[in-house]
Amino acid sequence: MSNEQLNNLGTPFHTTKPDGTGLGMMVTNNIIKNNHKGTIYIDSQQNHGTTFKIYLPIKPDIEF
Repeated sequence: MSNEQLNNLGTPFHTTKPDGTGLGMMVTNNIIKNNHKGTIYIDSQQNHGTTFKIYLPIKPDIEF
């Protein structure tokens, strides 16, 4: 991914796909970070690939 794509990742309604809504990463970020208190790490090398690492706490601070 280019630096511009990485900087815009998660921006509402920003998409690189012709039929995309630009909401996928925004919703994903919200679920992982806000709902589950997790973290997303992104490692990307343009023209070589991108890796997303998602870390979730073992014991969340949320009571059900």
